[in-house]
Amino acid sequence: MAFSMLALAVCIPIYLKKAISFYQVQSFILISRRSESEYQQYIDSKNKTQFYSIILTFFSALCGVIGNFIYQLIIELIKTMPSG
Repeated sequence: MAFSMLALAVCIPIYLKKAISFYQVQSFILISRRSESEYQQYIDSKNKTQFYSIILTFFSALCGVIGNFIYQLIIELIKTMPSG
């Protein structure tokens, strides 16, 4: 469990830094109302992508913690079973 938390603590800042630097490079030149609406659609989709990817990262980490808890619980139950 300590390794998964350490990996999570290392991966999240690296991922966020890469995502932010990638999206800061994108630029648009607004020359018409159509390009302005396309730019707004791009911003909206970018925000959704970042939101879903961060949620997915935290959800997978949460599943790992819950799975580890269930595994440890099963191991403890097996240890306390009377041998027959």
